[in-house]
Amino acid sequence: MMLVIKKKTLLIAAGAAALFVLLLLLPVIGAAVRAAGAPQTGITVVIDAGHGGIDGGVTGAVTGVKESDLNLAVARRLQSDFQTAGIGAVMTRESSGGLYGLAVTGRKRRDMEARKRVIDNAKPAIVVSVHMNFFPQSSQRGAQVFYKKGDDKGKELAATKQTATPQPTATYSS
Repeated sequence: MMLVIKKKTLLIAAGAAALFVLLLLLPVIGAAVRAAGAPQTGITVVIDAGHGGIDGGVTGAVTGVKESDLNLAVARRLQSDFQTAGIGAVMTRESSGGLYGLAVTGRKRRDMEARKRVIDNAKPAIVVSVHMNFFPQSSQRGAQVFYKKGDDKGKELAATKQTATPQPTATYSS
């Protein structure tokens, strides 16, 4: 049996393959472009707006607002505040979309890898990841701070943030 492929079919297949590859590479390209804008001297902060795309996080029971939308709004405000203060601010995502490319198996891993690439490329002094977590116990609220185990400066910064929060939760290390 001989397979005959028409030129038009081949062009459509090649175009579809190119589009697929481009969609997979968009988070990588976007991360590289954003990181390239980071200042070469001074302080740089990476602001990570949690979730995005089909991963909306928790949804407000009354408002119906997705966590991912709130995270992005807070991250944009932080970016503006940092830049006003003369601190370079690099965002992991700047739109409502996720960083995973196509919404297929492995998207969470690809999303986290894209965020890590932005952080690694920016070489920031700190990373601020914005989330609006839900806890069933109403007594658990306020800032939740994570820092790298063994990082004394990170621990000090985390403790400072916790004491500045009206009802702080415990400081966590990862």
